[in-house]
Amino acid sequence: MFPLDRLRELEAANVIGGLADDAVSFVTSYSASRDIERAAKIVVELRRMAVDAVLLVPV
Repeated sequence: MFPLDRLRELEAANVIGGLADDAVSFVTSYSASRDIERAAKIVVELRRMAVDAVLLVPV
């Protein structure tokens, strides 16, 4: 599912700078307005974490 081993290999090879200490995830509620509200909160959290990129993985 989530390619954590591959990401750690890229980090070790200095291909990427590093991984965030925490992961952020959510399950869709099938309500577009609710999902948009959650997405906005996730953006705030990602900015707080000072991430430069995200990996979106559908499961």
